[in-house]
Amino acid sequence: AGAGAAGTGAEGDGASPGVGAVRVPERSAPREDHGLLPGRRGRHDDGAAAVETREQAKRTVQRHAANIRERKRMLSINSAFEELRGHVPTFPYEKRLSKIDTLRLAIAYIALLREILNFQNRTKHNRLNDIIKIL
Repeated sequence: AGAGAAGTGAEGDGASPGVGAVRVPERSAPREDHGLLPGRRGRHDDGAAAVETREQAKRTVQRHAANIRERKRMLSINSAFEELRGHVPTFPYEKRLSKIDTLRLAIAYIALLREILNFQNRTKHNRLNDIIKIL
């Protein structure tokens, strides 16, 4: 395989070009997809290309800023879940709770604490009523 054997198709025979062969476009059609203005062959629309490049750069910067905000938001949420995990009772040998399990356990724990407070308030109220009846 020498340096001249780049492709498998014969040049100029109409066969499809082989590997490494370059296909030359026909001159009859204007190439609008490469920055040429329609109807003005050979004139590039550098202003439109520059505007498109600026818009792409602006979108890239905005996307990067949005990614940073999202990363900070997720860090904040994860930090809050870690703090919540520290306040709900678990057994020391249990694996780390998932976010949904942490929320469910926190809801159940709050409900239990509420019941304890309600029971204590009813008990105090009943004791006061008993004392008033005695007097």
